Amino acid sequence: MARAKRVVVIDHRFLIRAGLENLMSELREVELVKTFEGNETRLSEKVLAKKPDLVIVNPHATSQGFVNLLNNIDSETFVIGLVSNDADVSIISHFRQTIFQNSNKSELQKVFRKVLGTTGENHKKNGILSDREITVLKYVVKGYTNRQIADELFLSIHTIMTHRKNIIRKLGINTVSGLTVYALMNKLVIIPKQ
Repeated sequence: MARAKRVVVIDHRFLIRAGLENLMSELREVELVKTFEGNETRLSEKVLAKKPDLVIVNPHATSQGFVNLLNNIDSETFVIGLVSNDADVSIISHFRQTIFQNSNKSELQKVFRKVLGTTGENHKKNGILSDREITVLKYVVKGYTNRQIADELFLSIHTIMTHRKNIIRKLGINTVSGLTVYALMNKLVIIPKQ
């Protein structure tokens, strides 16, 4: 099982930090390691010391200036801007992803899962994968080839390849081992006990 992604939040407003902290506690894919107000001395160093995979930052919260902060953050770290609806394009352009301060819970979860490369607990229920894609995924996990899956489901091999491409695109997972872990974690397949 993959480790939880380490997240740091930087915002000067207590309620925003508390809300994000509460939301993060519901996402098993993440671990909120620290929240900062943004006015801390040597903020960049403190953020880097937490070794985050993801930083959520309000560009107006940092006393040292958010551009300076972004320049000091490791390029491997994904940074999300927490912006207002009327934020200037020059601010938004500094971030790979933005979320709006008035976003609802489901919008925030969707963004976090997209950024983190996960899509939640049960994808059959929330409509991420179609029933046919789930069926194809189960055969992939069992080690079937495209030809074998096509024969089992009485479909063309081209149709199976299209389903597999859609699964990979929707989940952002392109290895059989990754798809297997995904299917196990989401209880799409069960390993029989011996």
